[in-house]
Amino acid sequence: MLFFFSFVLLLPFLFYINRLFLIIMASSSLSLKKIIKQINDLNKESFDLRNIDVNLSQLKAKEALLLSEQNDFEEGIAESKKNLGFCYWKLNDFAIASDYLNSSLSIYKKNKDELNISKVHNYLGLVEWRLGYHKSALELLNKSLEYRIKTGDERGISVSQNNLANVLLNIGDYSSALQYYFDALKYSENENNKFFISNIYNNIGLVYQKLDNLNESLEFQTKSFEMSKEINDLQGIANAEMNIGIVYYQKKDFLKSLEYFKSALTRYIKLKDLFGQANCYNNIGSVYESLNDYDKSMVNFFDAYVLRKRIDDKFGISSSLLNIGDLYYHKKQYKEALEFLYEALEIAIESEAKINENSAYYYLARVYNETGDYKNAYENLNKYIKTKDKIFSAESEAKINNLRVLHNIESLRKEAEIEKLRNIELAEALKLVKEQNNMLKNLDSEKNQFLRIAAHDLKNPLSNILGFAKIIKDDKTELSEKETDEYLGYIIDSSNQMFNIISNLLNTNAIEQGKLDFKIQKIDVNPVINEIISVYKNNANIKNINVIFDKDADSLYINADKFFLKQIIDNLLSNALKFSPFGKEIVIRSYSKNKFAYISVKDSGPGISGEEQKLLFNKFTKLSAKPTGGESSSGLGLSIVKKLVDSMNGIISCKSEPGKGAEFILRFNQF
Repeated sequence: MLFFFSFVLLLPFLFYINRLFLIIMASSSLSLKKIIKQINDLNKESFDLRNIDVNLSQLKAKEALLLSEQNDFEEGIAESKKNLGFCYWKLNDFAIASDYLNSSLSIYKKNKDELNISKVHNYLGLVEWRLGYHKSALELLNKSLEYRIKTGDERGISVSQNNLANVLLNIGDYSSALQYYFDALKYSENENNKFFISNIYNNIGLVYQKLDNLNESLEFQTKSFEMSKEINDLQGIANAEMNIGIVYYQKKDFLKSLEYFKSALTRYIKLKDLFGQANCYNNIGSVYESLNDYDKSMVNFFDAYVLRKRIDDKFGISSSLLNIGDLYYHKKQYKEALEFLYEALEIAIESEAKINENSAYYYLARVYNETGDYKNAYENLNKYIKTKDKIFSAESEAKINNLRVLHNIESLRKEAEIEKLRNIELAEALKLVKEQNNMLKNLDSEKNQFLRIAAHDLKNPLSNILGFAKIIKDDKTELSEKETDEYLGYIIDSSNQMFNIISNLLNTNAIEQGKLDFKIQKIDVNPVINEIISVYKNNANIKNINVIFDKDADSLYINADKFFLKQIIDNLLSNALKFSPFGKEIVIRSYSKNKFAYISVKDSGPGISGEEQKLLFNKFTKLSAKPTGGESSSGLGLSIVKKLVDSMNGIISCKSEPGKGAEFILRFNQF
């Protein structure tokens, strides 16, 4: 008994604990959803910022990674690490970039996420490329391309093709590089992706430069420069400037090349791009060397060397050491020259940079020859010849390919240009067809509306005229004078109704064809309003509607055509009377404000919905609200009013809410 009593007492408490647990779980689930959304947003921001502000992009990715790890959100961890890998690649910290990318790759492989596997392979390929490991770079980029073809990622295919071409360009396979560049360009032009197009133009210019076709190179580099400026791609502008500088250097226009290198250097410093800065310092050093200013040349070569050491660019390091060693040779400081040349040789062999290895043997042979050490001079010269033979053999094959490339380049370019022109012409033709099709649809709609008016709106008054005329003719001896006058009145009213409909149709056509002759002059609007109110006095009396004219001043002058102003106010008052219920009031106001003259007509009708207000001034628009006294409406009145107001440099607007009437406001320049 005691146990049963205790359990009963616990029941409310257990129920409360259970309910609290469910609330906490629901709250936790909602909170986790918010956190996941925050992580996804941070990663998207990191991705969007990576080519704009890499440091801010890095911060966003780190914040996303921290949140992902705290909440064990694997997808967020992978995405954050992928973004961080790209950021560190941009910042030339390749070891950390590689760690982050490989970590994200293991997650994507576990989840069989082929799209992201392709992206990470692409980034890892870029890391290997910048480290000078061309073979592994090509393997990774080819894997990326295979995945992207498999997943149908067309933009990704274009990116991988461009990156593969960059590596092939570095190893001297210009034919394959050019083919990849043109394939990538086709995808980019189809998407009109100017960022990629300008990048590919820049790279194609580099191919022409390597083939000593400097004018073509300059043309593509200039196109890349202009497009990068158009889209404000600072990296693209800097790259194009540096490559234009190289072209002018090869043309031996050293001062112009120096101008471009210095401008590119300034941009790379702003972008914190150490790789670009190092290349610029190297190129500036080469210009000063050609100008025999060895001191300035040495300073720039050392600056390039320090930066390349910092980012572990092995090919760049060996190139800088060769340049410094050669400068010491020219300055007859042979001990220092040998020191730098041997270090350059060691790194070149380690990184399989055959061109730099061959140059090192040649420079060493020269130094030993100058110092009288003919044995070492001979040994290095012999190694130079042997490595040169291997390179020459490869170059000979490349030259054959290059000749084929030069033969086909123009046809490739022409095909690309023809295809582009075809696409442009096709797009323009399709646009024209769409415009003409829309025009025909509008004309067909207007024709149908016109026929509707002819079949319905004109039919009714015409039937009335025929009916009453027949009665008068057939029963003229039996009709009283009062009845005859009444029937003749109906005929006159029906004739006026037909006249108004036909006038509206003709006015619409005349306005659209610009055939109306506006006589703009100084007009006092108040007498015009009074005149229109007098015209409609009888109509107002029939529906017991009080028309009030509220004016701020005795006179209000505007520049307008008096005839058409009357037509505008006539139409607005006529509509107000049609849609106002019996026994209500209409208020017409004239006033000035901020050097503008205003005329407003406010009725007491059913009002106009927001959706219908969007269609209010279109031709043949009929609203859901119906005239309260059985009056007719063609749907042309307000479209004519709008065109007349526009033609006199005025503005018409409508303020209305359902159930609260409608107010039409005219605004003209005050005289």
